[in-house]
Amino acid sequence: RGLVAEACDSTVPLPDAPGVIELDRSGGVLGLSSSAEPLLAELSGGTVVDHLKQIFDKTGARTRGELSATLFFGEHLRRIAERMPVGDDASFVDAPRPRGIDADTP
Repeated sequence: RGLVAEACDSTVPLPDAPGVIELDRSGGVLGLSSSAEPLLAELSGGTVVDHLKQIFDKTGARTRGELSATLFFGEHLRRIAERMPVGDDASFVDAPRPRGIDADTP
């Protein structure tokens, strides 16, 4: 198996992107199947599919594997190559989102 195939099987966090909400990120981060995601979020399978369609539209991906590869090669590989530091929550420190336990407190 090649690097692209390996990346397509991996799950990576969905970065902040215009119009992508936290609920959109949950499936991308966890890499769950459509039938398993509702168990976590207490959503119907149809709702999960709708959210995935929105994520695909926002990112240009057509499949979960393509989404993972797009995010890995478009976001993470660059940061890895640049030796970008990783925060205590395993996100890259330049990621434009709150990190850490106290992220919600002023």
